[in-house]
Amino acid sequence: MIEKILIVDDEENVLNGIKRSLRKTKGLHAAVGAAKALEIIDAEGPFAVVISDQQMPDIDGITFLKEVRERNPMAVRMMLSGNADQKTAVDAVKDAGIFRFLNKPCSSEDLSEAVDSAINQFRLQKAEKDMLQDTLAGSVKMIVDIISMRDPESFARISRVREWG
Repeated sequence: MIEKILIVDDEENVLNGIKRSLRKTKGLHAAVGAAKALEIIDAEGPFAVVISDQQMPDIDGITFLKEVRERNPMAVRMMLSGNADQKTAVDAVKDAGIFRFLNKPCSSEDLSEAVDSAINQFRLQKAEKDMLQDTLAGSVKMIVDIISMRDPESFARISRVREWG
């Protein structure tokens, strides 16, 4: 399965440069501005990784990534910004739950390594979620089996009533 990656910036030239840096990466999507990115998430999501600039005219990157978390909670969120003050980085981690904060300009190697790490993080989160769901389903089945063995007559009645509903 190819995980989808969305890159968001308000400058098309920056997006083109990032796409060139990540040209070997499959599933790459780009959006000029946060509003367009939200449209893409709604139409083509979910995304495994979302990378956003901080300084955009429609909404800032932190607000955008908070919205991404609401719409696409499994997405690993990253910020790539030329506005690299400590407060912005702390707010991005605290408010938007970002995985990584990268400064512009960012080398192709650093960006590629960060995207690979984010994809691995997404895969780990997905595997954990799947394992928890399987464990819960198995636990419920085991409880049902124990109840059916403990009191088969009551279990049969409950099963018949459930079929009526």
